[in-house]
Amino acid sequence: MRHRLPWIIACSLLLYRWLLALTPSEFADEYTEPALQVFHQCCREAYRERGTWGVLRLWLPTFLDALHGIVAEQGITLKRGVRSHLTWLVVLALSCVLFPFSWLSKAWEPFGYLFNLIFSTPQTYIVGHVTLFCLTGIIVLLFMPALRKRARLYIFCLMLGAFAEEVIQILFNAHSGLHKDARNLLLDLCGVLLALLVLRLLMGKHFLEKNMSDATLRNR
Repeated sequence: MRHRLPWIIACSLLLYRWLLALTPSEFADEYTEPALQVFHQCCREAYRERGTWGVLRLWLPTFLDALHGIVAEQGITLKRGVRSHLTWLVVLALSCVLFPFSWLSKAWEPFGYLFNLIFSTPQTYIVGHVTLFCLTGIIVLLFMPALRKRARLYIFCLMLGAFAEEVIQILFNAHSGLHKDARNLLLDLCGVLLALLVLRLLMGKHFLEKNMSDATLRNR
């Protein structure tokens, strides 16, 4: 009879598996299962010695090591796919996401007038957040083709940017509450997913039109 895993070990393995799924597919196929087995064994030993706290202490070194490996491997993969002559567009888009426009609106009156005019209602605020991340996502996907087939990595990278944006806003402005931060992250995620959907629809339409054009030429 199999013993049921303690909840903390089950959660740890689930999080670690999700994290390893961010690695390139060729790397994940070879190393995911062995890495999970080693981590599972370490969790069991830590739980036996110190209980839940012992397993939690494994998270920081293990997850940081995994993130380091993911960044290194994905960096190599993405470097092959980035259109270097247009990298500045990606940098500009990400800079717009991270820049504290709310702070600038208070520090510079002319910009503040325009900013408050655009984001004067809750509805325009929602549209603005979603649109900003949608446009950023489209630019990133257009000029970093390697991300198009790696949806989870794309979402992870953009949401990491969204989280960094919230941290920067907190540093430059008075903290408005976790409920607003959570709402902003949800809006950012909607924009990120919308960009992925839009680009896939456009690419699918282009692929269909190309096939129809090729078929017409062959039939002549």
